[in-house]
Amino acid sequence: MSIRYNSNHVDKILICERECLFKDIEGRYLLKVKLKNNFADTLTIAMMNPSKADKKCSDDTVNKVISFVYEMNSCEDSLVKNIGFINFVNVFPVYEPNSGNVRDKLEQIIANGKLNSMQNKNKIAFETAISGSQNVVLAWGDVPSKVKAKYHNHEAIMMYELLKSYGLENNTYLFKYEEFEQILTNKKRPRHPARNNLRLMLR
Repeated sequence: MSIRYNSNHVDKILICERECLFKDIEGRYLLKVKLKNNFADTLTIAMMNPSKADKKCSDDTVNKVISFVYEMNSCEDSLVKNIGFINFVNVFPVYEPNSGNVRDKLEQIIANGKLNSMQNKNKIAFETAISGSQNVVLAWGDVPSKVKAKYHNHEAIMMYELLKSYGLENNTYLFKYEEFEQILTNKKRPRHPARNNLRLMLR
């Protein structure tokens, strides 16, 4: 059953940059959402990989993040406000609702010589997203099961270098969750919002 975007929070989906990565493996490089308000600022959120959200349908995580950002606009103590647009980008652009299956899809992409092309397009999408953003949130979680960390680190380093080149280091945040005192995971990665309750954003 498809999940709808919350019409109380979302005005429309402006961009959904999709591509067939290899055979039946679909990818999404960039999802841009216009919130139902008159604010002009843009927030880019970098997560692990897209689950299901596209131009027509959303997913639980995207809806959760949209609702949280929408509500933070009206909180006096929020570090990030006046957000009218959200860009969703990912470490791996591979559509897969179960992170445990990301490895199998990545291995097919790598084995068929498609990795460099995917990484290059992911870099372009990330740069496109942050070039028009005032704030960024890193929320990609730990490396998926059995995925080689070097592929994850390659993308994370790329994102960090681009953030520096655009002078966004001091406007980059992590989510804070009700369930955890520590901001980072035990493996020192920014926590992913999928199974956690969002509380606020911290630098």
